[in-house]
Amino acid sequence: MKKVFLTLVAMATMGVANAQLFVGGDFGFSVQNGKYEQTATGVSVTQDLPKTISWEITPKIGFQMDKLSIGAAFGISQDKRVRVTPAAQGEDKAAGDVTNTVKTTMYGITPFARYNVLDFGNLSMFCELQIPIWMGQDKNKTEIESVSSTEVDGTKYFDFGLNIIPGLSYNLNDHISMDCYLNLLSIGYNMSKETDESADGSKEISKTNEIEFGVNSLPSLIGVGFNWKF
Repeated sequence: MKKVFLTLVAMATMGVANAQLFVGGDFGFSVQNGKYEQTATGVSVTQDLPKTISWEITPKIGFQMDKLSIGAAFGISQDKRVRVTPAAQGEDKAAGDVTNTVKTTMYGITPFARYNVLDFGNLSMFCELQIPIWMGQDKNKTEIESVSSTEVDGTKYFDFGLNIIPGLSYNLNDHISMDCYLNLLSIGYNMSKETDESADGSKEISKTNEIEFGVNSLPSLIGVGFNWKF
């Protein structure tokens, strides 16, 4: 038994020693807004739709050992949704205007393991297992222009997932590679929990479990990223 243990330790040490360090990551940013107009009996009413600003930063670090790569991505994201209800039609930022802001901040870590199935020169096909774990909370702020401003904690979120995603990787040179994740061919499990707490201490918890095929829980049909190998 001792010899077997020492052999496994030696193999693991050799694997780490021969591993190649790489870093990468993703960054996303989007803004959505618009206007709503309604006309009735000759009167036209125009109102701004809620404005949403979203961003996400996900740096990644890992080690590549021949066909196997392991590592983790660390993420932070934020969605800020702002709705302005004017006190009177046609006025710009007048007293009594109500501004409701909901800001959702999420923090996460996603351990991953990738195995290169086939290699064709600089191009390789891989299958990657991802285990995303995210948590965060809403902050709800209500401002009445020239009157008052209040901010309270909102819904708490916890998400856990298990995704298997195929993809392609291409080595642009000795240090830079480009990854293309085929999210439309993915399969995964996702558990989401939302917790709302009242001022009197009572809680309302909602939990959902899903087994998903394709892009139900992923941001796009195809994801692209870059890695730098040392």
